[in-house]
Amino acid sequence: MEPAAGERVPGERSVRQLTSRRAYGQRQLELTITNPTSGNGAGEPVDRGYGILGMHERAALLGGSLRAGAHDGRFRVTAGLPYAAAARARQ
Repeated sequence: MEPAAGERVPGERSVRQLTSRRAYGQRQLELTITNPTSGNGAGEPVDRGYGILGMHERAALLGGSLRAGAHDGRFRVTAGLPYAAAARARQ
């Protein structure tokens, strides 16, 4: 089971400061999650998983978009998800 955002992970020294924001537009929900970078910032390889790539693919399947990257010592992921996709998913 994965830890919840901001939850302490066994073996980690501290909890990272994670922030989230929701913006309800006329046609889509925009979600933004940011946290401090930890050495795997821009330009440094990550050896496991398909995290960001997988999120891009899932957002695209819903007709949405995803932006991710490091800036000013923080890593930010922003997803725009259209409301119409949520309605189709419930059917």
